Amino acid sequence: MKLKVLISALALTGLSFASNATEFRSADTHNADDYPTVTAVKHMSEVLEKLSGGKHKIKVFNKAALGQEKETIDQVKIGALDFTRVNVGPMNGICPLTQ
Repeated sequence: MKLKVLISALALTGLSFASNATEFRSADTHNADDYPTVTAVKHMSEVLEKLSGGKHKIKVFNKAALGQEKETIDQVKIGALDFTRVNVGPMNGICPLTQ
């Protein structure tokens, strides 16, 4: 019985979030607006916006506007940032598989 209540509560929570528009935030350290990784995330945003009927998109903060790679990784870890594009190097300290 408790499992059914939990599943119902999670389903209702998901439905309430699904109806809200979302602008996800993504960070990149590259300066150029036409840098390949910046362009790729902008393209992801266009696809997401199209597939969600305009409800969801991704705002790209490049030019290290939200910090360098280590800082943006920390922001993702605490939920202050949705995505970040980083090199593998900064991940070595937190993910042993990248070493």
